[in-house]
Amino acid sequence: MVKVPAQTAASGASKRERSAFLDGLRPALKPAALKPVGAVIPPEIGDQITGCVIDQDARPTGALFLRFLGRHRSALKKTARSYFYGTKPFPLSQRQRWKGRQRRIGLTGGIASGKSSVGHFLEREGIAVLDADLYAHEALAPGTPAARAVLGRYGEKVQSQLGQDLNRAALGAIVFSDPQERTWLEAQLHPLVRQRFDQELQTHVGERVVVLMIPLLFEAGLESLCSEVWLVHCSPTQQKQRLMTRNRLSPEEAEQRIRAQWPMDRKTELADCVIKNGGVPRSWTSQVRELLSATPPLD
Repeated sequence: MVKVPAQTAASGASKRERSAFLDGLRPALKPAALKPVGAVIPPEIGDQITGCVIDQDARPTGALFLRFLGRHRSALKKTARSYFYGTKPFPLSQRQRWKGRQRRIGLTGGIASGKSSVGHFLEREGIAVLDADLYAHEALAPGTPAARAVLGRYGEKVQSQLGQDLNRAALGAIVFSDPQERTWLEAQLHPLVRQRFDQELQTHVGERVVVLMIPLLFEAGLESLCSEVWLVHCSPTQQKQRLMTRNRLSPEEAEQRIRAQWPMDRKTELADCVIKNGGVPRSWTSQVRELLSATPPLD
C-alpha cells in the first residue's frame, strides 16, 4: 500500500514530483504481507512510502529517483540511491557513528585488500588495534559454545583430525559456497565479536585513539562503534589475485569469497577516507600518517 500525504516537508518535493517518482517506483513495490523477504523502505528516505518493501527483481527509474531527491543533501542522495539499487538492506550507515570524545577509527575493506598491513602499521605507531578476525577466531576455539554449535551442525565434515579443534578450511568451504550456511555462522559469531569489542573498548577507554579492524564492518552494522571509517581499497583484479596467492585458492573459490562481501564500490560510498593500496607496496604509509595526524571534523 502506497500512501502519499498532502505535504512532504522533509523532502520539499512538489506533488507532481512525488507522483512522478512513485510512478517509476511502483513496479518495485509490493505489500509487506505479500513480500516477507526484502528491505523495508526506511522513513529517512521517503516519509511518503509506508507498509512496503523493495522487490529486488524490479528497479525504480534512476532519473525519477534522483529528481525526487534533488533537494536532499548529496550524501543522503548517494546513500539512498545505493539503498534502492543495492541487493541487500542498506542501513544508511553515515548517520550511525560514535559521538564520544575518543577517536575510534573503523578500518575495513574488501577481503585481501590490505587491511591487516595497515592495521599492523598502526600498531607499530603505538595505537591499539582491536581485531575482529582475532575475536572470531577465538570464539571458535575448542570447547567454546560456538565451536560446539558448529560441530553439532556439520559433524565430522569440519572436525580436525588432531582432536576437538575445527577444520577451518573445511568450514570455510561450506559457508562460502552456501549463503544460508554463511548467514547461520555469522549469526553465531557476530554477537560474540560485538561483545568482545565492547569489552576491549572499556579496557582502552583512556586511549585517545583506538582502531577497530573489522572486515565486515558495514555488513555487520558495527559502524556505530566508530567515529570515522577508513576503507583500504584496491582493484577487483588485484583483490582476486592477492586472495588466490595468499590462500592458495582457485579463481572460482576466490570469487566466492569476494562475492560474500559487499562490493568495494558500495563500501567506498560509506567510508570517510579511502586508503589506496593498488600501487607500489606500502605506498599508502604517507597517506595513513596524514589521516592519523588530521583532526576529525566536529559535527
